[in-house]
Amino acid sequence: MNIKNKKVLILGAGISGCSIAWILKRLGADVTLVEKEEECGGIGKTYTLDGCKYEFGPHVFHARKEHTIAFYEKYGVRPIEYYAKMSADDTLNNLIDFPYSVDTIFQLPREIGRSVVQELFESEKKDIDYTSLESYLQSVVGETLYKNFNYGYSKKFWGKDPKDIPANGAATWISLRTDDKRLFLEWQGYPKGDYNDFMEWVKKDIPMIQANINGIKTDSNKVLGVESDTGFLTSDIYISTIPLKSCFPDMIDDLEWVGNVLVAMKLKNGPVLPEGIGGVYFPNKFGFKRMCEYPAMTDSEYPNLKNGTLIGFEYNVFPWKKNEITEQEYIDETTSACKELCGQEPVATKFHYHRDIYPLRNKEQLSKYKQIESRVDNYQNFFLNGRFGKFVYVNMNDCIEMSFDLASEITGKDLNQIFNEVDLF
Repeated sequence: MNIKNKKVLILGAGISGCSIAWILKRLGADVTLVEKEEECGGIGKTYTLDGCKYEFGPHVFHARKEHTIAFYEKYGVRPIEYYAKMSADDTLNNLIDFPYSVDTIFQLPREIGRSVVQELFESEKKDIDYTSLESYLQSVVGETLYKNFNYGYSKKFWGKDPKDIPANGAATWISLRTDDKRLFLEWQGYPKGDYNDFMEWVKKDIPMIQANINGIKTDSNKVLGVESDTGFLTSDIYISTIPLKSCFPDMIDDLEWVGNVLVAMKLKNGPVLPEGIGGVYFPNKFGFKRMCEYPAMTDSEYPNLKNGTLIGFEYNVFPWKKNEITEQEYIDETTSACKELCGQEPVATKFHYHRDIYPLRNKEQLSKYKQIESRVDNYQNFFLNGRFGKFVYVNMNDCIEMSFDLASEITGKDLNQIFNEVDLF
């Protein structure tokens, strides 16, 4: 399709919406974003608490594909390397490599380490079992590591026993490392300035309408327009990166997602984690799944922190557990944990909640998604993109790669031609 001067309406101004807008604008389209919030960025925004920057989780640019790296570097990045650890005893005193490495064996008590080695030797004779998340993890890391760490962490992450979660619930970076201990085994960086600056660069000169989407109007094979609370919006091409029920309100139930709570805390003294460590996972004792120390990523002066440090405690929350814990209870628990783990009381606190972070990709939910996907296939001018559009958990690099692939699908141009036309390299 020749999109020169074609009107393109993109629903949602997170990284999925803004990156496809960036590409199509440079290919000659007349692009407009629609976003319910005043600012773009979605869950990729940078926040500030008492002078310290942080994001909703440890946001790190990372990528393997050259065009994604080129996209980041076209804006500007500061090289960083993100490392994480697992707490072996629910304190910050005994940390083991995570993802697990050869050295993990020596960081554990002797008998536990011996069992791990024995199981890893035995696993060479067995195929990976994809029956469930439990069977998958047991066949990859062994029974001992699973029982001591992965079982508890997986329950915190998914809110159910791992034997009741499909194997696709495993993180893609779960592996046994022999040398490189970074969480992501690839190019990494943090954007010049922060993520707000980066997102403003991505959407520069692209108009944005602030509105809520209430549905789409269609005929048999195309979308005629979008119903919004600011009026009826029309275009030649429509791309949705927002929750599907916003476009298809006739869905009986929305797709189910695991949400995320973050309690950010400013501390007077820091760093509180070993130098270079950005996050620690807690598999057992606490309700939160992870504690992050943001200056390891956000502050170019790290570890020399003149303004103290900022940590964040993250919880996963589940659609079947409604109103189980109040905001104040989250703050109370994390304040207590902060004193126990860091020996300090926070000087400032901020609570955040996002409902839709990790898709529950079980058979029931995937069946519901496939029904919507088949409807979308009938509309020649309507496309889905990103986490919400594809009902997958994606990192920022995935979103950018999906956007380039979508641009190729819409225009019929191969990726190398697109890279050349948008002056990527």
